[in-house]
Order: sequence, then C-alpha cells, then structure tokens
Amino acid sequence: MKVAIAIDSFKGSLSSVEAGNAAAEGIRRAFPDAECVVRPLADGGEGTVDALVAGMGGDICEVEVTGPAGRSMTAKYGILPGGTAVMEMAQAAGITLVSGTEKNPLFTTTYGVGEMILDALRRGAEKFIVGIGGSATNDGGAGMLQALTIQAMRRWPGVSSSTGLSQSPWGRSLSSSCLATRTESFSLTMATFWAAVKPGQRQSSWNTTPALTRSYL
Repeated sequence: MKVAIAIDSFKGSLSSVEAGNAAAEGIRRAFPDAECVVRPLADGGEGTVDALVAGMGGDICEVEVTGPAGRSMTAKYGILPGGTAVMEMAQAAGITLVSGTEKNPLFTTTYGVGEMILDALRRGAEKFIVGIGGSATNDGGAGMLQALTIQAMRRWPGVSSSTGLSQSPWGRSLSSSCLATRTESFSLTMATFWAAVKPGQRQSSWNTTPALTRSYL
C-alpha cells in the first residue's frame, strides 16, 4: 500500500512536514509494509515557502530582519527557478513570533516583511509571491513600506507634512495618524525607494488621491 500525505501545519505546534511524518508513523504502526510519501502543504501562511521550494526545486535564503515585536530575528524565503521570490509574511511578522502581551496589533509591525523584500530585490528578484497568512499585525503594511524607504506622510491642519508614519512602524501609528483623518490626503513618495534598490533608475513621486485614500481607509 502506498499513502500520499500532505497536511497543513498546526499553527504554533507542528509544521506541515512534522504533521505529515507523525501521520506516516501512525500508518506504519498499523500497516508495517506501507510506503508513505510526505509532502509539505500550505495555504499562504507558515509552510508556504517550504512547500513551493520543495515542489519547484528552489533555494532557501536567510536574512536578519525586525520581528513583529521589534526584536532582531532570522527569516527565510525562497528563490524559485527563474528568479521569483516566494515569501511568507509569517516569517517576519507571524503570530507565532509573539507571545503573551506582545499579541497586540497596536504594538506590532510588518517592518521585517519589507526587509525581506529588500533583501530579495538586492539579490536580483523582480517577481514576488507573498503569502499573507498567519500575521500578528494590523498596520496596513505601513511598516513594510518604511523598510523599503518609502516615506509615508500625513497632511492636516496643525501637523507638519514632513512628519507622520515614518516616525514609528507600529500599528498604533496608523490608527492615530490616518484613521482619525479619513478626509485628508495620504501620500507616498517612491523616489527614495527606487534610489535604494535600483540605483540610477530614478522614478517620479507618486501620490494617492484623497478619494483613493478614503476608499483605502
């Protein structure tokens, strides 16, 4: 008898492969002659990189990033044949990386996700597959954008347009800076981003319109 086993991870307990191996062990106890084949499976959260790299013959890369609670940590992502980077948001901003009172989206950040993307860009990746499952954050990607050197600015009476989200990558900054001012414009300057990751390829600034901002918020 041949058994194919592909089980999604048990968040915070077992990886996909660990769960599959446990099932395979149980099957062999009941059927000693069974041939078990374990393959990783994921839904976009933890285990996605391992599943795609294993299935497509890619390579694993590691990079030091800022974790969701602000601590330095090592995250991994994959580079597939052809140069496509495959990443898990959970690697740099996952719920399994925080515990206890750290599980507060007002004080967690996606900054490390941007650091992963920046590392892959510097390695030559131009296409990305990013699984966004398993997150411990709710900052709307503001931390990620800051890591990519994009300047997020706010404009409303009494507040300098040169201040805003760039002061802090935490989720609470998005809440206090943007959600309380739905009718104000929110602009993103991308020139510094292109200067950082593609030297010599300067791009003009891009600004969201107030209408787009309102629909986003």
